[in-house]
Amino acid sequence: MNPDKLKGLLGMAKRAGKLAVGFDSTVYAIKDGESELVFLAADASPRTEKECRFAANGSDIVVRCQTMDRAALALAIGAGKPVAVVAVCDAGFAGAIRSYCTDTKEENSL
Repeated sequence: MNPDKLKGLLGMAKRAGKLAVGFDSTVYAIKDGESELVFLAADASPRTEKECRFAANGSDIVVRCQTMDRAALALAIGAGKPVAVVAVCDAGFAGAIRSYCTDTKEENSL
């Protein structure tokens, strides 16, 4: 995995307006059918992961990146505080991010 490219993609998605940042925004994006990928930081809480998977209703859009923690995710997207979860709302960005985050845990069970 190339962490600089992954951070760059997340930053570009944010600047393009294709990122829902934070738990509430992510859940709304999932429920509205806008989310193509849910990106969880490595240190996101188990409850956050469970709630995101529940909102995704068994789809394969939830990915936990094992190499990027909440602080690194916030830095990548220019957030002022740590961020545990973001929803990528563009298929192109989602595919590229998924390909650069090879160290992932993808499970559809709650």
